[in-house]
Amino acid sequence: MQIKLLNSYRITHKDTSIENICAENLTQALANMQTSEEESPVMQTFLVKENLSTVMEELPPEVLFTTLIAEEGSGFLATPASGKIHVGDSIAMKAVPARGYDFVSWTRNGRFISDRAEFVYEMTPLLEGEDTAVFTANFAPSAIPYTSSVSPEQASGAGCVAFPDSGTVEANGTLKLIAVESTGYTFDHWERNGETLGTNKILETTVTPLSENENTAEYVAVFTEQ
Repeated sequence: MQIKLLNSYRITHKDTSIENICAENLTQALANMQTSEEESPVMQTFLVKENLSTVMEELPPEVLFTTLIAEEGSGFLATPASGKIHVGDSIAMKAVPARGYDFVSWTRNGRFISDRAEFVYEMTPLLEGEDTAVFTANFAPSAIPYTSSVSPEQASGAGCVAFPDSGTVEANGTLKLIAVESTGYTFDHWERNGETLGTNKILETTVTPLSENENTAEYVAVFTEQ
């Protein structure tokens, strides 16, 4: 709580209505009138009493904040980009991952605050040395689903040995597949979703993120009939 000294003013309008207003000065009193100058001009102002003490509720400090994403293109935010709120007030935080990404965490000025993409945050005071609260949504590339098969299907007897023949791999992680020739067939090359990767029977490849029109990474060992 804090004590504030105000003056008491009596303001008379042209329509004979009178307003009694407590304010720090006459300018503030005129700004706080309920009847505007357009409705009825002020005809007279009178200082009734000076230095009236009143108890004012002390508001919590305000905190300037901004929200952003850690990596451009990894997601977007459905929350205010910036603003100012009092300590103790709440702000709704919502982060939405882009295709091929998963939400990881929210941090405030580099410190972890939540692993939920959507939650309500109650503002706390700034720490020493901070002049703003920077909220960052962190995303990471999604694990990539993959399958492996042989072409033509007739070469599938002992054709392609891949353990497992389907699963998920960390984005930009490494996948190793082995193509073994079946009787009557010769290994030719590896493909991923129709794109040739190489002619080595042992494929050790980096699993890059899926493109816009891909739902899985399909690896095919292509054989030719002898």
